[in-house]
Formats: sequence, C-alpha cells, structure tokens
Amino acid sequence: MIWNSVSDTFIYKDNVSLNHSCTKLNVLSQIARIYDTFVLIGPVISKAKIFMQQVWLLKLDWYEILPPDISQQWENFVKTLPDLEKIKIHRCFLKISAISVVVHGLADASSKAYCAVIYMQTVSIAEEPNCQLLCSKSRVAPT
Repeated sequence: MIWNSVSDTFIYKDNVSLNHSCTKLNVLSQIARIYDTFVLIGPVISKAKIFMQQVWLLKLDWYEILPPDISQQWENFVKTLPDLEKIKIHRCFLKISAISVVVHGLADASSKAYCAVIYMQTVSIAEEPNCQLLCSKSRVAPT
C-alpha cells in the first residue's frame, strides 16, 4: 500500500507475479505478498485463501507443479490484481463539516467463506452524503 500525499489517499500496489513455477510453495508465497494493512481488500484476500484451501485439499508436495486447470485459475486471479491500483482509499474518514454520522455493519456467509464489513456514512451541509468502507474481515469456511 502506498500513500499519495497529494490526494491524501492510499493506493494498493500489485506485487504478485507469474514469473515463478506454479507450485503450492510459490502460490502460498505469492498470496502472502498481498498484505492488507487496513483490512480493506477482504474480498481479494478471501478469494486467494479459498484458492489456497483448494490447493491444500489436493495434498500435493510443496514443490509439485499444480494441475493445469488449477494453474489456470491461479493465473486468472493474478491477472486481475493490477485492478487493485484503481482503488483509492481516502485517509480521512470523518469530515469536519459532518452533521450526521451513521455506522453500518453487515455480515454474510456462503459455503466457502464468511465475512463482515463496516461502513461509515457522513452527511454534511456543503457536500453530498458520503459512505466509505472502514474495514472488512473474512474467514475461509472449514472443509
């Protein structure tokens, strides 16, 4: 994550690559590089964790090459990661001119994962109402 001091926003930088052989060890190593300091890209992390769980269930050796269909899924996932750089997260959540603040908490679950998110909505006199993600948390469902 990088802080842009001009726009006072945080931007995620993609540091995962496809230059390595597609083994369980390399996939886990690449997933560990997706560091979410403020827990704001939970859906991306969840998808990576679900993928790793799927790889783990194959009971492969650490250095064994993944099957072609699984390798293709991994490549497709990694190719979407540069899109994270389009997301800009404002560092300041609460405006001085806010006359109303509402916190929204939501949770959801599926057979693969469960998650919770917290949003903060601010209303001010001078600006349009603004709703911003404060944090998210997710877990992969046990198998």
